[in-house]
Amino acid sequence: MKNKTNLVGLIEDEVIFREHMAKLLKKSKYVKEVTTYNSAEDFWGDIDRKKYDILFIDINLPGISGIDLTRMISQKYPRIKIVIITVISSENIIIQALKAGAKSYIEKSEAPPVDFIIDTITSKGAVISPTIAAKVLNSFQNISSREDVDALSTREMQILEVLSSGESIKKIAERLHISEKTLRNHIHNIYKKLHINSRAEMMIKATEMGFL
Repeated sequence: MKNKTNLVGLIEDEVIFREHMAKLLKKSKYVKEVTTYNSAEDFWGDIDRKKYDILFIDINLPGISGIDLTRMISQKYPRIKIVIITVISSENIIIQALKAGAKSYIEKSEAPPVDFIIDTITSKGAVISPTIAAKVLNSFQNISSREDVDALSTREMQILEVLSSGESIKKIAERLHISEKTLRNHIHNIYKKLHINSRAEMMIKATEMGFL
C-alpha cells in the first residue's frame, strides 16, 4: 500500500478527543487528508461525503447515532471502511454496530496506534479491541435475551445502557441532548417492549441483556 493515500473523516462530538484523534491521524504515514465533523448531520450535509476511504465514528453522537450513520453510509457508500471508536462497550451495541456495517470496533482507552489501524483495515483486516472481542464472543455464547435486543431500536438500546448507570432523568436527557419528555417517551416504549414496569425490573433485564 502506498503512503499518504487515504482520505479520512472523523465524526466525534467530544472536542478534546476529536482534536487529539485528528492530530494523530494527520501524522499517520497512511493518511493524505483528515476532515472532522461534530455530528452525523454535519457529515451527511457535506456534499463531498462520498470521497472518504475511511471514517472513524463515535456512537453516542447528538441527533443521529453513530450506528444509524454507519448503516446509512454502508448502504449508500459500501466501499468506505468504517471504524467505530467509542467508550460504549455493551455487547448489544457492539453487535448492532457490526451488523450496521462497521469493519472495526475500538474502545477509546484501548486504541492501538493509528498506523496499525489504517494498515490493518486497508489490508482487508479488522481491528477489535481486546475488551470488545471478549464481549463479542460472550454475546454468541449467551443468546437468551436476543429477542429482547432485536425488539429495541438503536436509540432505545443507547438509552437503556445509560439508564442502567443509575443517573437521574434530567442528567440522562442532558447527556443525550434530548428533552426529558422525549426521554420519558423512550423509556415508556422500552418498558412496553421488554414487558417491565419499573426501573428495578429494568436493571434486572439490562443485566440479562449484557448492559451491566
